[in-house]
Amino acid sequence: MILRITAVALGIAIFAQDASAWGPQARQAIALGALSLVRRPTPDAFIAGEVSYERGLMRGAVDGSEVLGKDVPLYSDLQTIDAIGTEIQLLREARARGAGSHFAYRMGVLSALVSDVILPFGFSYTEAEDATRDRIRADLEKRVLTFTYSPLKRTFYYVGSPRLYFDARRSFFHDDRQIIADEYSRGQGYDGFLAEAGPVYFDRAVQAVADVWYTVFQEQGSQTDVRPSVRQLSFYYIDEIAYLLDVMESMEYADRAYGVFKEINPSEINPSLSLAYVEIGDLFYEFGTEEGKLRGVEEWKIAQRVPGEARKLASRRLGAHFISEGERLYRRSQSPDAFESDLPDALRSFQDALEFDRTNEEAARRISETSVAINDRRQEYELQQRFIDKAMGIITVAERSRVAKDFVSAITAYNQALLLVELIAPDFKNLYETAQDTSSAIGKDIKSVISEVLSTADDSIERGEAQMLNNNFDEAIKFFRLVETIVDVIPAEEGSMNEQRKQDMVDTANGLISDAQLEKKRLADQTANSQALN
Repeated sequence: MILRITAVALGIAIFAQDASAWGPQARQAIALGALSLVRRPTPDAFIAGEVSYERGLMRGAVDGSEVLGKDVPLYSDLQTIDAIGTEIQLLREARARGAGSHFAYRMGVLSALVSDVILPFGFSYTEAEDATRDRIRADLEKRVLTFTYSPLKRTFYYVGSPRLYFDARRSFFHDDRQIIADEYSRGQGYDGFLAEAGPVYFDRAVQAVADVWYTVFQEQGSQTDVRPSVRQLSFYYIDEIAYLLDVMESMEYADRAYGVFKEINPSEINPSLSLAYVEIGDLFYEFGTEEGKLRGVEEWKIAQRVPGEARKLASRRLGAHFISEGERLYRRSQSPDAFESDLPDALRSFQDALEFDRTNEEAARRISETSVAINDRRQEYELQQRFIDKAMGIITVAERSRVAKDFVSAITAYNQALLLVELIAPDFKNLYETAQDTSSAIGKDIKSVISEVLSTADDSIERGEAQMLNNNFDEAIKFFRLVETIVDVIPAEEGSMNEQRKQDMVDTANGLISDAQLEKKRLADQTANSQALN
């Protein structure tokens, strides 16, 4: 079978890597070739049901061994080979506990590490070697899509001893390295030995990655296998938590990985891993959600119980967190959306900050300031509560006056109560809502009183009209003139509906007064004429 890698697969974003002679495009191409091989004995490699983890695999291949960090020394050729053995055993153990997206990602990282070990200048250890490596990487990246892969074998090797395995597959490695260095120093570059050797190295890298992956996927190991330490496994799952939060953005999956971490460390805290709990706390906290922050705080609290550097770091983080939380509550306490519990809760947060970080001067200062603010707010709250209480008392007086038909006193009392509830500021949400409800109720009561006043004025008009029918014009005029006095209690701003209704009622009464006076005169004239005729 011949495979020609013609395009970068799976749409993984590619960025140039500085620490390898295989560029990101070449790393993906090697991983794709190895994937086609390893799926012969392991058809479900990097697949779980209908879920494929190939994107994570390719992402790891592109990111390369740089992600392993300082905990994995890669400062010599022998160290890089030993690192492959360590990663094989670590991933074998991780696979037995569940192989997901992070496992695939780390297998991609392992493929990059293996590929770099196969290629002369895959790793460089001096500035001069770095310069040669950079030129090799650029030349290979230009041509890697034209390389063809022709597998020379169908048998897979279990890589029990990476040193023996790579010694057998790199028999002329150091000679090739010298030849390539000489040709690049003389200016011949890729057009010399590497033009023929480049595709061969590519071919060997594909086969080596396939063998290493095959080793990881085997259920049965060998007597030479060395199980990873608790520390190595623990940090693997810390890396998985980071990956699941940062790349997959999933608290749920990160929490599952944390569960495995706890299975490895069943006691409440492993003192030798106290700094790990600080790091886990950082990862969850920096995820940014409220749930993530709470989880981060809980991890810091665990680390804070262990004397030493972990306690110091965790204490500072806890202090900063509780100050931040206190400041958030303090700011909200100054807003219309404040809860009465905000300032006391802010004070408790500042107190927690000082409890965890005894040297935190900011926490001590904010405790003092918040205590003063609580006292000031309490006094202001009590004052505004008194305004509401007094308003309620005046409303009771207004209601009694209303029942007694003393509309002047009723409206006056209602307006006094209204002035008091309008003094309530929105600083206290519960009092403000009570004031708003009371103000609305007073407005309705005043309207109701006005309706009663107008009804009383109507009654006076009707009584006057009844007197007119009985020719009691003087009594009728008294009732009509009483209308203006009755409606005078209605508060009426210029241009308001109340002013119009009030004026209409007065105009009606005045018109009836005129009518009564005319009728009175007419009747008097009629009586005088009758008497003259007699």
